[in-house]
Amino acid sequence: MARVLTDNEHWRWGLPIHSYPKLYTKDAIAAHFRTSLEDSANWRPSAIITISDICKLAQPTHQRNSVETVGSHITLRMLKNVLELTRFPGEFVNFALPSLVAGCIVLMSSVQPMPLSYEYGYLCFRVLVYSLNTCLINHGYNLDFTIERMSSASAGTHLDLFWGGAADLIAGELSPSILGFERRLTHVLDPSPKQVPILEGGKLDMLLNLLHEDQKNLVLALMTADSLQLSGVLFLLYKHLEREQKVREKNYYVQNLFYPYSRIFRRYRLVFPETNHENQLISLISLNLPGMDTLRDEAIDDDDLRNIIHAYNRCLMTSQTITCKDAGHYMGFVAPMLTPGCEDQVPSIVVSSFWGLWKTWSKTDIDTAAEVVQTCMIYFWQIFNNNLGSSRSSSEPWNYELVDAIIRSDVLELTFQVALKLSESQTRNTEQITRNRIKKLFDYMISFWEKMVDYTPKEYFEQRLIESGIIDNWFRCLADFTKRLYARSPSGLDTIILPFSMLFSRAVTAVLGAHTLPMHQPGVLGACARRIAALDVLPRIGHGTNLFVA
Repeated sequence: MARVLTDNEHWRWGLPIHSYPKLYTKDAIAAHFRTSLEDSANWRPSAIITISDICKLAQPTHQRNSVETVGSHITLRMLKNVLELTRFPGEFVNFALPSLVAGCIVLMSSVQPMPLSYEYGYLCFRVLVYSLNTCLINHGYNLDFTIERMSSASAGTHLDLFWGGAADLIAGELSPSILGFERRLTHVLDPSPKQVPILEGGKLDMLLNLLHEDQKNLVLALMTADSLQLSGVLFLLYKHLEREQKVREKNYYVQNLFYPYSRIFRRYRLVFPETNHENQLISLISLNLPGMDTLRDEAIDDDDLRNIIHAYNRCLMTSQTITCKDAGHYMGFVAPMLTPGCEDQVPSIVVSSFWGLWKTWSKTDIDTAAEVVQTCMIYFWQIFNNNLGSSRSSSEPWNYELVDAIIRSDVLELTFQVALKLSESQTRNTEQITRNRIKKLFDYMISFWEKMVDYTPKEYFEQRLIESGIIDNWFRCLADFTKRLYARSPSGLDTIILPFSMLFSRAVTAVLGAHTLPMHQPGVLGACARRIAALDVLPRIGHGTNLFVA
């Protein structure tokens, strides 16, 4: 009896992009591996024959006709049978075929309108990724060792050792001196006569173009289907760029190779699986191919933009491996994409961005942290100044959500903490330089703050400031730090407290108006100082605030 198709399921290509990714999460794959294959007695012969048929597609003389003839009888079930081989470590030798990688690229190209639009194209891509990584391991003369380790692994962990086997070789190629690994993939695209290149240049261009043209679906698929690691694919494409840069005219290289690769790479950085070696490899590729983080990108359409923002928010809020510098790079990728019509996404971006900075800034050197915080404020100023349509006169739900996001993110406190750390790092020789850096940080902070406040409802912001008690917290913190800094380093008063008092008063004025508090009259610096001096409080650091001084 023929199986009844579900809604939107294609008779040949299976489930659409909005349905199939949930079948390929780590948990879903692990659960599937626990099921039995006893009811599918012919699955292995089918898998081996299918691999042979896919390999035939790599032959240039067969490609034009083969995709419609050979490809037409390679069914979704057959591709699933091929992937059943990944249950068993000993079966990975069947993936060590460069022609399988090339054939999968050709088969992917047959799926319309885009390769990853349907499950069929995604399964072609899965087979490609497994095959490519197996070929990398084999090229590095490490396949037998890797399979042996996988065979000895506890149940459900052999794939971790597979990805790790490829990762060690890639890391050794990208950073051998630091990691102490041997370089075995240097000539992976132009090997000795005894070896076959994993992919020829034409197929590498084809793969790059397929992924670039389908970058919207790539993000959507990988955002949920987190069981696939693309560092091997990105590494091989990186080696392709490295080689082509030497022989191609510069403009051709930039437009046809570097830009497409950068767009794929930066999207993957938002959705890659949370593993230490994958994070390490992506960072190493980024270091070896500089310039990507300076590019301005555009979303394909509104849905693509929302998917990217969702991936960005999830990455910054949940990732345990990103650094402060990573957070800045991600912001630099997403910020230029925002356009009028996406205003409702801004509050979530504010929350996730500053959550990421709060989580990472203290774990890096203070110079880098200050630079990243300052840069993010510039990005937000540009968003509010250039990319949004409505202003403070609007009363859309997102305007109110923005107020809550500002309160939750406590941007002023973050700025104060970073500036304080900067002031503590100064020496007698760098005192003026440090003061200038702090002033610059404060200047960018207030420009960003005043521009952001233009998009908030005044009465609601005033109400939330009062209810939250955040202003009183700021005053108590200022008073406490004044006492501590003056006792430890009187110059700190001029370096940090008084400039921040001015910043603080301007920030509150931007929200409440110049007529609200006496401290906002001319001579505000002295008024702030008098208000601070008038506070007679015990140290309250750590109570009702994130501020802490040892």
